[in-house]
Amino acid sequence: MMRRIPVFFAVLLLVVAAATLSAQDLRRSVFPQLGIGGGWSCDFFVNNQGFEAVTGVKISFFNDAGAALVVQTTDLGNHSSYTFDLPAGATKVIRASGGTDTVAGYAELTAPKGAAIRATLVVRLAPGGQTSTQLGVSEQLPFSHYSFAAEVNSSAGVDTGIALVNPTLSYSTTLPIDLVVSLLNSAGTVQATKVVTLTAGQHTSLFLGGASGLFTGLDNFVGTVSVSAPDWFGLLALRLERGALGSVSVNEGAVLAPFFVNQQATSEVEANDSTTAAQQLPALPAVVSGVISTKDDIDYFRFTGRAGDVV
Repeated sequence: MMRRIPVFFAVLLLVVAAATLSAQDLRRSVFPQLGIGGGWSCDFFVNNQGFEAVTGVKISFFNDAGAALVVQTTDLGNHSSYTFDLPAGATKVIRASGGTDTVAGYAELTAPKGAAIRATLVVRLAPGGQTSTQLGVSEQLPFSHYSFAAEVNSSAGVDTGIALVNPTLSYSTTLPIDLVVSLLNSAGTVQATKVVTLTAGQHTSLFLGGASGLFTGLDNFVGTVSVSAPDWFGLLALRLERGALGSVSVNEGAVLAPFFVNQQATSEVEANDSTTAAQQLPALPAVVSGVISTKDDIDYFRFTGRAGDVV
């Protein structure tokens, strides 16, 4: 849960999956943050937009550690996953809630590959039965690069929250993943970078600023956040302003210009075909101009870095 509000809703990763299909034959989408219990609830609307019925649609719930999360529903019992069929044009609504304590996590949605399934989440906070927060969130197809608008201003009571998940997506093997989170200021330059490591199935959510935020002490920031990884992951962004919580649109794709290195290239110097003969590079960032002289040519370069540097 995010640290500066009592609870931070977590979006479910919906899985529409035919039980007899392999992981390679599935359509996958993710809602990377959900909040269940303590007044928080999540309604999932899963629609079949196609002309044919879809069998084996499955939605699965997980906690921060990636373990199965049992939720309460109004008509389907209390389980950590639900499998159902959808006739052509039909919509299945799953209303998930919990007990007195709020539990954060995520959910996965899979379906047979090519199925015209679409899903939307409505999350609400209704303490004492009175709705105070309600957000609509579309499903997210897992990707490896995202960006979104962000602002942190303590005097105005504004902060930006981020939820990150390394979902299993029904694969038999999911590896740990390093997520590179970069703050790009309004001038388009990189202000700061952090690396967040998530184990298989792990989920986390936190604010960018504040004493316990991802970027400790960050304040008076307006710009864009870019998040990249070597493999699929899920991301949700939220904006908190004077206690009011709202969703932030997330864009797929990397922001390239701030990371472009425009300088004179350093030419390769032979022989540098072994680790002991690696060519020393100047201070980073650096551009290297090299030549592959033979089909088996391997060139080595050496540079100086500090723990935590992103290359």
